[in-house]
Amino acid sequence: MSLFKTKNSTRASLLYYQRKYYYQFMRELGANHILDFHYGEKYLFGRVDTYYTPMIFIEQNSLKPIENSADPSTPVSAINFVTDAFHDMSQEFKIASMEGKIKSNDSFLSNLKAYKAYENVDIHYQNILNDFSNALIKKIKSENKTFLNFNEFADYLVVQMQSTDAIKRYPFTKTAFVKSRLCPMNISGFVIEIANLSFQNDAEKVKKFVRSPNFPYYVQMCNNHGFMIDLNSPWRLIADFNVPEMRLRARRYIGPTYSASQLLQQYFDLAGTRYYENFKNDLLKIYTAVRKQGVVTAKNCDSGLIKDFIIPETYTIAKLNNDYPEEFFLKLYFNIRFEEEETAFSKNQRDNLVRELMSLYYASSLIPTLVVFERFVNKTFDYSGSMTYIINARNGVPETRLGGEY
Repeated sequence: MSLFKTKNSTRASLLYYQRKYYYQFMRELGANHILDFHYGEKYLFGRVDTYYTPMIFIEQNSLKPIENSADPSTPVSAINFVTDAFHDMSQEFKIASMEGKIKSNDSFLSNLKAYKAYENVDIHYQNILNDFSNALIKKIKSENKTFLNFNEFADYLVVQMQSTDAIKRYPFTKTAFVKSRLCPMNISGFVIEIANLSFQNDAEKVKKFVRSPNFPYYVQMCNNHGFMIDLNSPWRLIADFNVPEMRLRARRYIGPTYSASQLLQQYFDLAGTRYYENFKNDLLKIYTAVRKQGVVTAKNCDSGLIKDFIIPETYTIAKLNNDYPEEFFLKLYFNIRFEEEETAFSKNQRDNLVRELMSLYYASSLIPTLVVFERFVNKTFDYSGSMTYIINARNGVPETRLGGEY
């Protein structure tokens, strides 16, 4: 049996030990830019800012098609300077192949081809949202639940999310989705994949990549051009925008005073501030789908049993905003986000934080309030509950175009 024959059908205990050997084998290669992006906080690379607040790529015009795409009829794209780096590396591979420095007939490591690169976060999120919404709608209908207005629906929704940990694995909000394991790194625009292999099959990884005669050259070229290699998927390249090789290319588009902060501000924005208005629309769609045309109620009076026919409220987004103040939606958003996060907050912590955030909202505006909230739930702070602490948490950090922070 091959040491690295690991795939889904392998028994769990055997899979564990074989995968352990694979990791050890890869780490013994001694390449500092081969990293385990499934470990710790590395899996968040390109999807959170320096405060671990979820962010999304927004500059679609900065995407650049990759000339060496596996399917030239539908080329994949990456952020402009990442595409440039991959193009230069691909050219070096072609020259090395022609000069006989590397094998010219390797499946993936002779003539580099991009199979996957940037993927739109909205497409991935919409699939998850549809699944979530359909499951919730089915549950509500099976329980024959009746909501006379949006407020009753919102109360029910929060209770349902508080009753299960599933919301932490299958989030409702786009903000939480971006940070979840359901969201691929490819949404960042920093990722290029040069094979269409399964990351679950360690034997294939070793055969097609690690034991390829061209692999040492590949590792060196990735280092020379500013790419990190995913230990779990050695065909996955991730641009390291903090190394000189990648910074040099980024300066062509960002300017000579390039910094990581400038890069994030130019290409990304905070997911929460971008998503918040859609939050209302998504909830309204579910409410509309489960709203009954009419409800018969009965009550006892002196004259006997009296039946009423009540028509539940209908809403457009304009009517919803008119009937419920912004504070209502902010608190609802906060409560749902609390449930989506791994960090446990006591009821007292939640109440104190929401109270202080509402004070901040009244004193400033919506965007800073959302930013500060996400700062708190995405990174451990001293929950002193003081407004001074909240304000201080925002000081000394450049703002995004919408007032969010990096």
